[in-house]
Amino acid sequence: MEFKFAKRVENAALSAIRVIGEYAVGKPDFVLLSIGNPAYESFPIERIKEMNMKIFESPESCRAALQYGSTTGTDALRDHLKARLAKYKGIDFEKNDVFITSGSGPALDLMPQTFCEEEDCAFVEEFTYTGELLALSTARVKPIGIKLDSDGMNLEDLEAKIKANPKGKYLYIVPTFSNPTGITYPLEKRKAIYEICQKYDLLIYEDDPYGELRFQGKDVPCMKSFDTDGRVIYAGSFSKVMAAGLRVGFICCDKGCFGKMNYCQGNRAPATVTSQMIISNYMDTYDWEAHLDAIRAIYGKKAAFMKECIDKYVHPACTRTDPDGGMFIWVTLPEGVDGKEVFEACLKNNVGVVPSFGFAADPVNNPGRSFRLNYSAPTMEDIEKGCKRFGEVTHKFCK
Repeated sequence: MEFKFAKRVENAALSAIRVIGEYAVGKPDFVLLSIGNPAYESFPIERIKEMNMKIFESPESCRAALQYGSTTGTDALRDHLKARLAKYKGIDFEKNDVFITSGSGPALDLMPQTFCEEEDCAFVEEFTYTGELLALSTARVKPIGIKLDSDGMNLEDLEAKIKANPKGKYLYIVPTFSNPTGITYPLEKRKAIYEICQKYDLLIYEDDPYGELRFQGKDVPCMKSFDTDGRVIYAGSFSKVMAAGLRVGFICCDKGCFGKMNYCQGNRAPATVTSQMIISNYMDTYDWEAHLDAIRAIYGKKAAFMKECIDKYVHPACTRTDPDGGMFIWVTLPEGVDGKEVFEACLKNNVGVVPSFGFAADPVNNPGRSFRLNYSAPTMEDIEKGCKRFGEVTHKFCK
């Protein structure tokens, strides 16, 4: 039959990451530096098994795990989150509350669903997380890309774009170890962006899935910690710090919008009760900070090795970011080099790196000439092999 699709999906196409995945099928020697998965070796498998078994030790716990559960999440996990967010992030829970989501992806949908009408706008980095672009596209909300400096959004461009787009409703930002660039915004810039959003009455969606993954340097306060008027919606996830397959994320927001945002979860509902109980049991039983330190050590070692490999194999005319945490390094080609041609050559050379046009708010007019490389998922052997293959391609195209 002939299907009549909704306008929101008329232009749906495979993402660059999926193009790489499909190209790699049946090619066992293909190296993926493209998939933003956490390191498998960081998953506490035996402890997760133990916490899962603990759920079924009593009839009461078993009954709770196998029922639907509250739409806001289990009290035990929410209490753990409130305690940690207050202690480590400086968030005030007299004014704010937290609810659980089924990972960070569905949480992204809640902003346009709660606050936007069709044809409204949202402000994003010129190269931003693909999940946010998808959330905006399916809600028929236009992304407005803001130019990036080495320390985050360009403030002049941000203000100019806000003035030029009065239907803008919120700013989406990953200020700590951003995906895809790995950039961390300094405190001064975070405060300046907050003041601009105050001036033009914009909401801020502060996405912080990587904030716990700092392996060097000092923490920078989250924007929610100095939010005086409730405009910052803070989002986090256990996918990168526990196990991605548990699909547990959360939203922390002002009590004035808490009910409406949670309502917009609709039929998705929060993460399964069992997943939530595994995490809260783990936090009851084990030292969570020691658990995070073990993950940070893994990521720090892998990041340092990838930086070393990029510097060794990639053409010296290319530049890279130098993240102190997170999962990604952003490599930029010199001016005049066609990023699309380099991407296609990388595929032929059996290495997957994600091109900037796959993250672009405006891929037609501003595709960029950069690539995101992931160091968390691949082995050390694949990091070197992949960087070497990527480097071979850069030497063919760069002078």
